[in-house]
Amino acid sequence: MDPAPAATALTDQQLTALRAEAAAAVTGFIDPAALRRVDSFVSGRAGWARAVTGRESFTLHSMTERELVLLDLASRAEPAPPRPASRPVEPSPAERARTARLRAAARAWAELRAALPMPVLVAYNYSGPNHFESYTQGAVHILTQAPINTGRLRRAGGQALCETPSRAAHLHFASRDRQDPADHVPTCKACLRIATRLAAAAPATPSPQEHPRPSAPSAHAPPSPPRHGDTDGQDHPTATRPHRPGRSRGR
Repeated sequence: MDPAPAATALTDQQLTALRAEAAAAVTGFIDPAALRRVDSFVSGRAGWARAVTGRESFTLHSMTERELVLLDLASRAEPAPPRPASRPVEPSPAERARTARLRAAARAWAELRAALPMPVLVAYNYSGPNHFESYTQGAVHILTQAPINTGRLRRAGGQALCETPSRAAHLHFASRDRQDPADHVPTCKACLRIATRLAAAAPATPSPQEHPRPSAPSAHAPPSPPRHGDTDGQDHPTATRPHRPGRSRGR
């Protein structure tokens, strides 16, 4: 692993000379112009300021006049200090939990969508007043692309699963027949409940293992005897019942 770069490229001899010059330049008066220059230069360079002043912790509010003069002199001697090594940002526990929830919701929606008996798409509802890049207001609804006529549920193609005459005025979608560019996951609870019921009521598609295809009869298998009434192209004697003479009943 490469060592971290030094906070300053100034040598020990240069720092010693600058510190001596700053100690000799102390007058007991804070120069406002020097304070503005140091404030602007040290911003984002706390490591550089600590290396120059030799302090483990440094803040502009706690620096002395000598340190102010020292930093002003050092900024002129080193106008472009080395950039500090960037550290990878580790997500917080709350961020990791949110990422896990989003991934679980995406997997659950993919399974539910595959089980639905009709094609659907998801669309964001723009009826609310605030719409930002993060979609913090408004829900993502499920829109059917085929008519639904199941029980008491009646939906036309392009309608949201939760859409009713009273809710229609509050559902504004950018398109009812085109998927949003971003692959959103539905967040409308009513749409998700209806979609779950539709998926549960959909008939299961039989697999090939459940219904094997009948095998063709073997050429060496003996022919089955003909059943009564069957014809095989040959004449067969018809069995007749013997006639019994009897008296004919007159009228």
